[in-house]
Amino acid sequence: MQKQTEEQVLFHDGVEVILGGEKYTIKPLTLRKDREWRKKFSALVGTLPAYAKVTTDEPEKFGLAIEALLSTNPDKVVELFFDYACDLKQEDFEDKATAIEVAIGFKQVMKLVPLPQALTGAMMDLSP
Repeated sequence: MQKQTEEQVLFHDGVEVILGGEKYTIKPLTLRKDREWRKKFSALVGTLPAYAKVTTDEPEKFGLAIEALLSTNPDKVVELFFDYACDLKQEDFEDKATAIEVAIGFKQVMKLVPLPQALTGAMMDLSP
């Protein structure tokens, strides 16, 4: 029997995350659910450039940008994490998981989103 590659194991078995000090496995989403999740993710990422050129010269815009970057967007990342880890209920972890655990878990979840990387790789293969 041929040994499975790291990618094959990852995409079959999922990734492990630690929340509240306990290990959980997150499995890859089906195509339909993955598509819906990627749309939510791109909507969040698409808002980030709006904050890039905000300066203290415009205090109201600066305040909104700080609120978004330190409060609103991190909360959306937590929601995205639990949207992907749909077998885990966010409410069950609100009082026991840490932001660091979710941040590390989110990085693990991103390993399960191969289609954007595959598209980029295919485009690079077509380049002279």
